[in-house]
Amino acid sequence: MKIKTLINLYLTIITCFLTIISCSQKKVHYEDLYENGQLKETMITYHKEKITKRIHYFKNNQISFVQVYKNDSTINYDTYYKNGQLEHSERRIYKERPIGKLLKYHKNGQLEKIGEWDSNGKIGEWNEYFEDGKLARFGNYKDYNKIGEWVYYYENGQEWIIENYLEGGIQDGDWKRFFEDGKIMFTGEFQLGKRIGMHTYFFQDGSIESIYNYNNGLLSGIHKSYYQKNQLEEIGEYKENEKSGKWIYYNEDGSIEEKGNYENGQKNGIWKEYYEGKLDQIGNYKDDKRTGEWKYYKENGKFDRIVNY
Repeated sequence: MKIKTLINLYLTIITCFLTIISCSQKKVHYEDLYENGQLKETMITYHKEKITKRIHYFKNNQISFVQVYKNDSTINYDTYYKNGQLEHSERRIYKERPIGKLLKYHKNGQLEKIGEWDSNGKIGEWNEYFEDGKLARFGNYKDYNKIGEWVYYYENGQEWIIENYLEGGIQDGDWKRFFEDGKIMFTGEFQLGKRIGMHTYFFQDGSIESIYNYNNGLLSGIHKSYYQKNQLEEIGEYKENEKSGKWIYYNEDGSIEEKGNYENGQKNGIWKEYYEGKLDQIGNYKDDKRTGEWKYYKENGKFDRIVNY
């Protein structure tokens, strides 16, 4: 009888020991349910590795995301579409920063984005794709900053944007934009992060929309803008990013709308405004405000009245 009691006691001790070992290696923290009793979320902790795995579910029982923690910091994070297709996958290091390869997918299973992280941020080549698998953009990162040539595409495969960068994400070199049919939309140049030289914008028919000139990042020199039928819309000069000197604005039919002078970006001096090609009013501006005597004219060109400001 005593032997049997000792054996039972021994078996009880062994069972408890094994239970403790098992519980120390794996423990279900909790289960959360939807109102209908369906599983919503589970959280499992592996004590030996100090790892916690969190799994969240859609109402259709498909996994929504899987998040793995180690020492309270996320190390793996995967998300899914409701159809079960993997949407996003990344690995992380301490302080929740990603590391290693990142993958993201469209709902149809096609790869949407692929790239890599190190402890300083995004590195190396990063590619993005449209749902049909065609390339959407590509370029390289260094320490989380764009570097070298970056190219963006329309869904038809035509180039959309071409950018160039130096280390640190500094804009440099030729920059271009294109319409979807391949015609040029914009062309200009950067040097050490600043616009230089002529920057030209185009209408889709190939005619010029506007021309700006830059010196060390500041608007400088003659500027012109056009209506779509090659008709001049405005012409004037910039100095250190401000409108300066004589500016003339035109209507679409080629007639003058108004003209006058700028100082430090503000209207100053005599300005004339026109209606259907005829003088409509004339007077002085001071620091962008009308001042003194302004003369107004009727549609037939005859003098109408004087207003003082």
